[in-house]
Amino acid sequence: FLYKKAPLSGTYRFVMMIPTIISSVLVGLMFIRFINALPRLMTVVGFSDFPNLLKDKNTRFATTIFYEFWNGFGTVGEPEEMI
Repeated sequence: FLYKKAPLSGTYRFVMMIPTIISSVLVGLMFIRFINALPRLMTVVGFSDFPNLLKDKNTRFATTIFYEFWNGFGTVGEPEEMI
């Protein structure tokens, strides 16, 4: 139904995708806020020299890979009726 050439089908497809787009953006923003707050939290717990995982060159790539796996974990194996 979403891929038929009907009037306003592009608009309908966009409206159907808005929840997916918004939720992806919100999850990304929450992850960034958590990663930026993590050094302060670790200082309170007792780790005095905890790096910012996105600003440190040694941990930036691993943090990004972790986020991609973590974010995509729930989307593996979608039912065929969703496609």
